Amino acid sequence: MSSKRKSEQDGGRKPVYLVLGGDEFAVSAKARAIVDELCPPAEQAFGLERIDGSPSKADEAVETIRKCMDAVMTVGFLGAGKTVWLENASFLSEGDPGRIERVKHELERLTDLIKNGLPSGQHLVVSSPAVSRRMAFYKACEKAGEVHAFEIESRPWQAVKDAQGRLAELLREKNLKMSQAVAEAFLERTGYDTRQMAMEIEKLAVSCGEGASVTADHVRLLVSPGREAPVFELTEHVGMRNLPAALKSLKNLQAQKLNAMAIIYPLQSHIRMLALIRDCLNRRWCRAKAGYGESPWSENPEADAVLSRLGKDDPRKMHSFRVQKLAEQCAYWTDRELARALRQIVKTHERLVSSPVSSELLMELLIVALCAKSGKRGAVSG
Repeated sequence: MSSKRKSEQDGGRKPVYLVLGGDEFAVSAKARAIVDELCPPAEQAFGLERIDGSPSKADEAVETIRKCMDAVMTVGFLGAGKTVWLENASFLSEGDPGRIERVKHELERLTDLIKNGLPSGQHLVVSSPAVSRRMAFYKACEKAGEVHAFEIESRPWQAVKDAQGRLAELLREKNLKMSQAVAEAFLERTGYDTRQMAMEIEKLAVSCGEGASVTADHVRLLVSPGREAPVFELTEHVGMRNLPAALKSLKNLQAQKLNAMAIIYPLQSHIRMLALIRDCLNRRWCRAKAGYGESPWSENPEADAVLSRLGKDDPRKMHSFRVQKLAEQCAYWTDRELARALRQIVKTHERLVSSPVSSELLMELLIVALCAKSGKRGAVSG
């Protein structure tokens, strides 16, 4: 019987579902939703079999695949259908132990089982951090069922866009409202990890109540910084030359035992980007302010020729809201001050590896030097 015929007889449900990607929380949540739809929670005591798919050795991977096939071929309680959930299948990428020949052999057997069709009433859900799309297994799942991918986007502008979409969905689930400015402040604080975002939205829902409009004060008081957010906070405070806030952020990072090098590199990158954005503003390649949904970048052949050579560092790849936030910070700096700031960072970097002075003191001195104001702001064009 074809998989299409069986799907029609099973209420349109597919026999196989593959959920993959580096966004662990989104992968787990989607797989759980599919499992609950195939086998409602009240029936899972007898109708669901969960298999841990994260073996550390090739022999364990072989045993896991065999266990999965046995589970799929074994009918449920009293002959009823059954759902098999192979969780966190780490052997489906091209890395070890997935490249071991005996693992490949067993995976080919599972692939053939999927191609030939699962027994009537049986469903297989596979969640995995990574699956090679060149593998026959991936293609078999795609043809026989559904594939849902939740990749972590490496391009900065796309990562922001994806995070905004996930945040909007989380807000709808909890019936909360956020303005664009508050949503941006929320993401700047949490970072783009879905699990962190979901935890903080849950906290806001409990505190603010159903249907509430979340304010910037709510975000500042209730939302905990994500793993990457504290360094981001420091660079933002330095960008605004807010010495008390910058020193507080630095103290928090040092209390977390973060290495000085892990702080100074993002700081250097931020000042370099400010210098680049300021140069673009001076050349009128971009505007300090743009309307909602409008690009701050002008159509300029010279700008395209220069900026396109920067590759992944091309500022036009950033979200327009982020560009305007950086443009606002540029107003606190002159071109000369940004150049001096970069020299101060390089000098501190050298001292961190050669001076007997503690790294904590050196970083504090650097933050004080960077935030020291000349008495007037740098004018920006646009």
